[in-house]
Amino acid sequence: MSHPSDSFGAMRDDMASIPPNGCDHRLRTWGHTGVIACPDCGLVEWFGTRGPIDPAEAMAALFGTFDLIGPMPAIGAPADQVLAYRPTRGRRGALSVLPTESWLRAGPDLWLATDGSILLLASPNELMVDNLTRGA
Repeated sequence: MSHPSDSFGAMRDDMASIPPNGCDHRLRTWGHTGVIACPDCGLVEWFGTRGPIDPAEAMAALFGTFDLIGPMPAIGAPADQVLAYRPTRGRRGALSVLPTESWLRAGPDLWLATDGSILLLASPNELMVDNLTRGA
């Protein structure tokens, strides 16, 4: 499932332009999920094969099977609590939809970043952190 769906073809063509400020707003896909994530302006938009989808649904599709490594120091993070996740076998490619070494706002009270091998999630919301660690 590491090949982009053909359904993204037309959507990709519509979103291939680069805005005048030099941001990169290309749609990047993995499986049936796509994201436009720009570290320069902070834009993050999530897509399924039929168009925009809820951030939680997209993140679950991309990263839902990742293994929790544990909490990390929040040095330089946009929130005081950071959790690190490792991709399960065959899922590392999901991280390729995100720019590396930039914190991006994934949704209310949730930020994400990657170095290309580990996913970091940060939140100031204690309940969200509890939910992200439940069952791990």
